[in-house]
Amino acid sequence: MDTVKVYDTISYIEPAPVSTTPIGFINVTIPAPAIPSANLDSLPDIRADTAELASADVDATAPDSLTLQLPITQNVYEGEDYKAYVSGMYPSLDSLFVYPRREIVTIKKPPKRWHIGPTVGFGYTPHGFEPFIGVSLTFSIIEL
Repeated sequence: MDTVKVYDTISYIEPAPVSTTPIGFINVTIPAPAIPSANLDSLPDIRADTAELASADVDATAPDSLTLQLPITQNVYEGEDYKAYVSGMYPSLDSLFVYPRREIVTIKKPPKRWHIGPTVGFGYTPHGFEPFIGVSLTFSIIEL
């Protein structure tokens, strides 16, 4: 019996998510040195009622930092032979490679030793060695 293991490579480039589920929020605090303070006078004035942030809520109560509340979502990618979960802020799955294993099993039957069939050759008869044509029973001593 021979067994050959074969690994196929199946690639999925930029698969589309089957479902997207919001799973919570994460609060990120940005310290004051990370907020650029140069040329604050040149920035335009934005009134509080003109901008709505759907994806992030801003809390600027502390004068030296900025806290952002960012959404965390989970995307589920599913195919015939895979299922992948990707979580984070705006998650996406760039590519997925699946390496399924297949085993090919070959069962070899033992060769037959006894054979019955037509035969052509020489045989010993009462008249000595003579050509022979007929049916014979043979035994193979060499396995091929």
